[in-house]
Formats: sequence, C-alpha cells, structure tokens
Amino acid sequence: MSAACPSCGEAVNASARFCSACGSRTYGGRLASARLAEGERRNVTVLFADMVGSTQMIDGRDPEDLIDGLAAYRLAIREAVDRYDGFVLHYLGDGVVACFGYPLAHEDSAERAVHAALEILASVANLGASEAPIQVRVGVASGVVVSMANPATNRIEDNFTSVAFHVAARVQSLAAPGQAIVAGSTARLLGAAFELRPLGSQLLKGLAAPVELYEPAPARAFRTRFERRFDVTHTPLIDRTEERATIRRLLGEAAQGGARYICLVGEAGIGKSRLANVLNEEPGAVEFHLLSLQCNAALSNSVLHPHVQLLRRQCDFMRGDAAQARLAKLAGFLGTRPVGDPEAYALLASLLSIEGAPELRMSPPEQRARTLGVVRELMIREAGGKPLVIVYEDLHWADPTSRECLQGLVEASGRAPVLLIATTRPGHNVEWLERAGAHELRIDRLGPEDSSKIAASVGASAGLSEIDLSRIAKHADGVPLFVEEMTRMLVEAPDRRNSGDLPETLSDLLRERLDRLGPARALAQVGAVIGRDFSKEMLAAVAGIEPDKLEADTAALLESGLVEPTDNEAVLRFKHALIQDAAYASLLGRVRRDLHARAADVLQTRFPGLAERLPEQVARHLSAAQRPLDAAGWWLKAGGAAIGRGSAREAAAALEEGLAALAHEPEGEMRRRAELGLLAMLGPAQMVMKGPGSPDFGAVQQRAYDVCRTLPDAPARFPITYGLALYLWGSAQFEQALPLAAELDEAARADPTREHVLAAGNMNGMIRLHLGDAAEARRRLSQTVELYRPESDAPLYPKYMMDFGVFGRFYLGVACARTGDGALGARYAAEAVGLAEALNQPHSAGFAMLANFIVAMLNADAPSAREWATRCEPFASQMGFPEFVAFAHIAQGWADVSEGRVESGLERLEQGVEEWRLTGFETWQTWFGALRMDALNRLGRFDEALAEYERQRERMARNGERLFVDLLEAQARVAELRGAA
Repeated sequence: MSAACPSCGEAVNASARFCSACGSRTYGGRLASARLAEGERRNVTVLFADMVGSTQMIDGRDPEDLIDGLAAYRLAIREAVDRYDGFVLHYLGDGVVACFGYPLAHEDSAERAVHAALEILASVANLGASEAPIQVRVGVASGVVVSMANPATNRIEDNFTSVAFHVAARVQSLAAPGQAIVAGSTARLLGAAFELRPLGSQLLKGLAAPVELYEPAPARAFRTRFERRFDVTHTPLIDRTEERATIRRLLGEAAQGGARYICLVGEAGIGKSRLANVLNEEPGAVEFHLLSLQCNAALSNSVLHPHVQLLRRQCDFMRGDAAQARLAKLAGFLGTRPVGDPEAYALLASLLSIEGAPELRMSPPEQRARTLGVVRELMIREAGGKPLVIVYEDLHWADPTSRECLQGLVEASGRAPVLLIATTRPGHNVEWLERAGAHELRIDRLGPEDSSKIAASVGASAGLSEIDLSRIAKHADGVPLFVEEMTRMLVEAPDRRNSGDLPETLSDLLRERLDRLGPARALAQVGAVIGRDFSKEMLAAVAGIEPDKLEADTAALLESGLVEPTDNEAVLRFKHALIQDAAYASLLGRVRRDLHARAADVLQTRFPGLAERLPEQVARHLSAAQRPLDAAGWWLKAGGAAIGRGSAREAAAALEEGLAALAHEPEGEMRRRAELGLLAMLGPAQMVMKGPGSPDFGAVQQRAYDVCRTLPDAPARFPITYGLALYLWGSAQFEQALPLAAELDEAARADPTREHVLAAGNMNGMIRLHLGDAAEARRRLSQTVELYRPESDAPLYPKYMMDFGVFGRFYLGVACARTGDGALGARYAAEAVGLAEALNQPHSAGFAMLANFIVAMLNADAPSAREWATRCEPFASQMGFPEFVAFAHIAQGWADVSEGRVESGLERLEQGVEEWRLTGFETWQTWFGALRMDALNRLGRFDEALAEYERQRERMARNGERLFVDLLEAQARVAELRGAA
C-alpha cells in the first residue's frame, strides 16, 4: 500500500517514516492520507513563524541571491519542528505553519510546540551575515482542528480548518523580532513546564473576546499539573494490604451467617475494580459463590440493566436462541432455584423481554414490586452451600430501579452469608452505608515505590531502566491506570524516553495510542459510536467490512489493550469509558451522525429482537444521528416499556430525552404530534413520581394541553384535559380547574361514552367537594359509582392512573360523611376495598385504605382510623406512594390526639403534614389546619391555634377550598373562648 508524502506529494510506502524523495517525516503516510479522506477532529497546537523585514531584504536585490538564505531559514525551522515531532503544514512565502498533535497525537503537544518555538528563535538568530541578520517572530495557539480532504486541491494545507491557525498568525504579528508569544489557549496547557511572562490581553481581528498573551522562557524542571481519573482493570494489584485484609475478614464474618457490605469509594482509575475482585484473584480459606454485576453509563435509564445481564448469563442465553428456547432455559434455571412468588417465571420472562412470555394480570406498580422481590430472592438463594460474594461495579451509573433493588437486597439479606462489594466514585450517595455491617473503604493513591512496581510488572519484557521506572512513578500521581498506560506507551515507543514531559491529560495519551492502531483505529471509532460494549457482528455491520478483515483489525484492537474481550467472546468492551470517549471525540460531527444512523438502522433490520428489548439504544443512536422524529418514536417505546414495568423514573428520563431530540426538528405538525405523544405519557409518569400537585407535572400537562389544541384533530384531548384539571385540583387552583371540568362535561355530553361520563363526573365531583359544595359533589359522584362496571371500565386505569370505581367510592364516602351520612360514607369506603382487591391494583388499594381512615376520622372513629392508617403505611411505603404514607401519619397523629396522647400525636400529625406538602398537594391542608388547631387547643396553646386559623383563612381566600371551613371556625371559637377564660 502506498500514500502521498504530505510535503512533496511523492508516493511513499505506507509504513515508511521518511519520504525517499525529500527526506520529510511521513508518519507512515497512510495515517495522514486516511484521515484526510475520512476527516476527523483533534486537538492541536499551531506554530506560526514569520521572517522579520523580508520585504526590505528583497527590495533591490536579485531573487537568486536570496535563495540560499531563505533555504537555510526554512531548514532551521523544519529541523526544530521535526525535533519535537511536529508537522510542517505549509509555507507562506517566508512564513511557516506547523502543527503539533497531527498526524500523530502527543500527550504534550503544547510543550513540544513551545520548545520548537524557542529553538527556532535561537537557530534563526545564528543565520545570515552580521550586516544582514535574519530575525523571526513566532506565535503559538491551541485548539480543535478539523481535517477533511478538499477535492479542489492536493495541497495538504487546504484540508484544515481551525481558529487556532488564525490566532497563531495574529499573535505572531504582535511579537517583537526574536520573540515568541503564546496565546492563553496554549498557556493553559503548559502548566508549570515554562516560566510564562504575562503580556496582557489583546483583541485580535475577527475574534469577539480578547486573547491573553504570554512570553515563554526556557523550560524549567517539570512538576505535576493535573489529577487524572480513569478506571483500571488489569494492572497488578500492588499494596492495598489493609483493604485486602478488611475484605477477607468481612468474608469470614459473612460466612458465619452475618451479612456484610463494603462500598469501595475512589476516583476513576484508582483500582476499585481490582480490589472488588481480589477474593476471586487471590483465593483464601473460605470458598464462596460469586455474582458480578456491571452498571453501564449508556444504560443508566434502562430498568434493572445489570440484573437483566446477570440473569441472561445465569440462564445461559445465547445469540440466536429462539424465544421458546429462552423460555425453556429460564424455566430450567428457576427449577433449580425455587422462589416464593408463584408468578416468578412470568415476571422474569417479562423483565427479560422474551417474546411469548406468560401474560401478567397485575398493575405495573405491583409487577415492579414483585419483580424486585423475585430478583432479590434469587440472589440471596445463591448463598446456599457456600457464602455469596456479590460484586456490584460502578454503582454511580446504576439505574434508579437497580439502586432500589440493591437497597432492598441489603435490607433483606439479614443473617444470610452474603458479602456485598460495591464500587462507586466520590460524591455518590449510598443509602445502605448507614446500616449495621456496612463499611466504606476510601481508596487512596499509591506511593512512588508501589507505582514503580506496577510499571516494572507491566513493562517487564521491555527492559525498562530504573530511570524510566522512576519517571513513570514520579509523574503518574499514584493512579494505577496512569502508571499502566504510561508504561505501555514507553514500551511501544522507546524513542520517547528522552522527549518532552508527562501527558497533560490521559485523554491525549489515549489519542496517541489510538493513532498507533493504524487501520484498526477506524474500527475503534465505529465501536465507540456503538457503545462501551459492542459485538463483532454489530461492528462489522455498521463498519461495512468483511469478516476476514474484521478479525485482523479486532485482533489489533485487543493487542493494543484499549479493548478487551468480555465473557462472551463475540462481544468486546472498551477498557474504560474514557477510551471510548477519546475515539468518539476524534470523529467529525457529520461522520458521527452517519455512523449513528447506520447503527440505528442495523439494530432495527439486523437485530430487531435486541432493538425491541433495548429501545433506548435505538433511540440514542437516532438522537445522535439527528433524526428527531424517528428518535422520538423510539424514546416513546422506551418510556412505554418502563411504564409497563412500573418504573416511572426511567420512563420519565426516556420521554424527556425524546423531547430533547425533538428540539432539533423544525416546527410543524409532525413535530407537534410526536411531542404530544411523549407528553401524554410523561404526564402520568411525573404524576406518579411527584404527585398531582407537582409543578413539574403541571408544566407537562399544560404543554400537552397547549400542543393538543394546535392540532386539527386534537388527539388525546380528553385525557390530557383531565390530567391538567387533576394538577389544578391537586394544587388547589380550583378557579382554573373549573373551566376544564366544564370542558370535560361538554365532551361527555357531545360523546357520552362511559370513559367520558366517568372521568367528567369524577373530576367535577372532586372539585365541587373541595369548593364546599358537598351535596353537588355527592350527586355527581353517585352517578359515576352507579355507572361504573369493572369489566368494561377497569382498563381505563393506565390512561388516567386511577380507577374510577375505587376513586369514585373514595370521594363519595367523603362527601357522604361531610353531608351528615357518615354510616353510608363508611359503607362506600368498605366497598372501595373490596373492589380494589378484586382489581388487584396496588394504587387503587392504597386509595381504598385512604378512604377508610379518612371517613373514620370524619366520623370521629379513632380506633378504625388508626387500624386503616397502620395498615396503609407499610403498604404505601413499599409501593412508593408517598402521599398515602403522609396521610397515614396524619391519621395516626390525629388518633393519638383523640385518645389523649396529645403531645406525641401533634408531633406525628405535623410530620405527616410536612410530608404531604412535599408531594406538591395543596388540597386537604385546611382540614389538616383544623386538626392541628384541635391538638393545640387541647394543650392550651390557644394563641398558636388562632395563628393557625389565620394561616388557613389566608389559604382559603387564596385557593377557595371551603370543604372544612366549619371545622376551622369551630376550633377558632374554642380557642377564643378558652383563651379568654
């Protein structure tokens, strides 16, 4: 294979380091030509040198007489640039432009450029006769450069675009003869390598902001400048004696039947993963069973992703397995691990997204809760004949449901022989660290001696000298990954031993290693687009290469150490997420978009099963490909899948990603329809997460309502209107809610379907009740309760996130109690419980319990209120219904007050009121004020009771809630009379 010399254009062998025609450094020609053809982005430092007074030198002299002097001038610059591995990009008369960081990256490109600049000054000063000395000015600037082959020219200088070229030229023009000036963009990268004399700032032509300028002095002794944070997976485990002893000790304690928990906390690259797996690498006296889970940054919103991957490994799922084969393997796996939940097989089949999975007749919240229970029980059951060690890596990337599952696992493990070892980065909150048996181990950096040991081990076959090892240890800052990568670089490029200083960032070092991959570099870039993990089959399909070439290039990737095999030989993984980032960042934006588009298309056409199981992956590629409408559709699928599993938080995250993607779609009907689809699902998810009074829920519902009205057919207008009215009701904005309730009534009259009549009746009844018109509320709610039939109306629950039969009886019971018919109210509340149990809807069950203790409170039945509230609290807490928990605390506090435990009851009541406020609810708070006044009056704190009354009067004046005005006024009279006495 041959390529063109970047200097003279002559053909050179692809592996040649120098051109045989002109002697110029070629960097293997292939690298430069390949990059120009496909284009790339990279950070470079630009050096611009220009001769001083060249016009005066030429004036009146024969050009032939100047040739030798100009050639010597150019040669001096060329030699200085070559000495520091720069690349002369082009000549502009007596000006020379050179790049450092192209075509091969260097971790210290900025320092190399300044070294070359200072050497150019010295070398050029020695040229020319004493009567006509040659002088030069040099400017240096750094920035991102874009290279792309220009079909209109063969000149390499015409293939680059960067503001750094402009800045370097302008800075050079400001220098005095014999002076070099560096821009602030370069100075920031130099750290302490050079003495820099500030020259102030200058507004350069064409730039909006002034540029800081500095004059460099010769280099001084190097000192460490940056902390570098990367994960490490295969460095030798040096030192960590205390940490290893602690892990072994805790395993011994766990083996005796007491669960232990360890969280390894440290910056990326510090060696957490090696410590987490030390028991597996260095077996001790205790035999154990190991489960490993790996979180993934790209799938941080994919529900239970690490657990799904673990289950797939445990069931031995193979690529190409038919759905029936996977179901059979799952059944076989569960056959050896019986669990308590009779629906475990169906729950896990659904979690694993296996086609043909048994149908589950339960609500999403219940399915989610029971799935978590099965997953936890399966893990604990692995602690059978041997203790169980669970390694949970990169907890900071765990999806919310996985974190919840892990929290539950810690709580459930109890006396089981379990040792949990989790890794995370500083700043990540780990809730279970407060439990007994939990330990946090902070991982510190290594000392120079231990760093040298790692370097000696990694470079054992290269014969590194003590000086090399000492240099690595000195500049690696005690981070094992830095030591490893620097050592590998020195092994692969021995000529670097006496050059430059330490990499100023590890990403630059990784860019250099990527450059040395040759043709495999392009494959690494494609892999970076696919993700942290990528299968060879997917890689070949997206890259469009043949299997034989794929094997050769993947072998080069593996040999480089940048990519490593996984347990599945067909799947490769970037050694660290930031290695992936380095490869990804080198791609041009349009190339990235094209590759993401190809990845999305390949997933849909070649791997449809994977696409359906992980719609988030397809959506992410489509978003990056800037295909917003397609992306929105797949984000909607991802949100729907999460909603189906009862995971509102992951659903909301996916739906918000879809809305962000649509921001790049031009305004129009198609965009609004896609946006409406996302908003219609995001609203219920926000309501479940934050409550119907939450401003976030309200903002989503308002936007959905506004968008809906702009579309000709107003799709989903009725449920969206209901959702906005629900927010306004929950936040006690009744005057704004009334027109929407009227709109629902109008729609029900125009199209009296059961859905319309039930929803309109419930909403109007709720609002009328809180406005104080309990009789009208009772009439409307009685109609919906009589109309409701579970066989036809229960399926409306997912759309409205409430069952109108249960919710109607709840509010009808309250209306009856407030209109003097407490016994009938209690009967409706009891009916709500029976209906909720028949429907098997946890959210409806919570409403039914709520109905019973609220009606009991209104009927002054403290024992019944306490019984139902005590039953509701743990159930609602387990299911994730914070508003029910808050109301249960209020009811328990009221019962205490009613039975004479006034001080403790008031404290509990006030705790519940604050919890209720945090959910965003504004309704019911006037009643809570009346309950608090009752407790204060019993304690003789009449002034406080009257102050509470004034606060609630202001609230009623503001929002119009009148349902409990008589109770407030009654307590105010008590306070006034008894206070006066």
